[in-house]
Amino acid sequence: MPESVPHCVVSGPGDDDQWFGRPYFVVPQLEGDIVRVKSERIKNLSADTRFDMARQAIGALVEIHRVDWRRAPYLGAPVSLQFDVERWDRFVKKAANQSKLQLVPEVKRLLLDKIS
Repeated sequence: MPESVPHCVVSGPGDDDQWFGRPYFVVPQLEGDIVRVKSERIKNLSADTRFDMARQAIGALVEIHRVDWRRAPYLGAPVSLQFDVERWDRFVKKAANQSKLQLVPEVKRLLLDKIS
């Protein structure tokens, strides 16, 4: 994985099912936080700080999307952009709080318009 993609180093891959019932890998513990919607710590940060955090996350996603999938075959072949947008429909339909997803149809339309 290129250094431009934030990632941890896998130090112990294994395929012995006796431990977890499936293949696994071990990574070092990393310092940091998980951003949660209900986290008071995150809510209390300034708008500028939250904006910077979002920019960092978007930057990481950009770098991930630049990775040649053939150099990381364990991630699987990419799907079409249209499929990638439309596959979220099933999750939206099952969401417990539909009121928080009112913008989904418009965002979906904008994304599909952008890629067509």
